Amino acid sequence: MNISQAAYAQLEASQRPRKSTLQRVSAALGITPQQLEI
Repeated sequence: MNISQAAYAQLEASQRPRKSTLQRVSAALGITPQQLEI
């Protein structure tokens, strides 16, 4: 995903992850950032 392990851990624990992190995760998964939002 081109993010650090710490950033991934923060993503899992966070209620409001950074927009840039969501963009990287969604790009790695081949989905839109909106699809990651709960």
